[in-house]
Amino acid sequence: MVPPVKTKESAVYHPGALIKASKNIYSSSTDPAFESEIIKEGTVGVLVQRHEDGYHWNVDFLASHERWWCDATDFEPYNLNQIKK
Repeated sequence: MVPPVKTKESAVYHPGALIKASKNIYSSSTDPAFESEIIKEGTVGVLVQRHEDGYHWNVDFLASHERWWCDATDFEPYNLNQIKK
C-alpha cells in the first residue's frame, strides 16, 4: 500500500483569488535595506499574475499593500469559512 502524499491543488489559483501566507515569507533582495522585510504567516493577499514559469505568482498582500513574487509553496487558498467570529 502506498502511503498518502500531501499535495497542493494549483487549479484553485487564478488571478483575483484570495490566498494567505502559509509561512513567514522573507525578501530575497540583496539590498540590506530590504533584507529584513517579511510577510507574516497568515497574511491575506490577492493573486495578481502568474509568472511565465507557471510556478511563481505576483501577490498583493492586503495588510502592507505590497506586491511580492512568491512561489506556490509560500501560500495556500484562503478559506472564508475559517474566519473567527
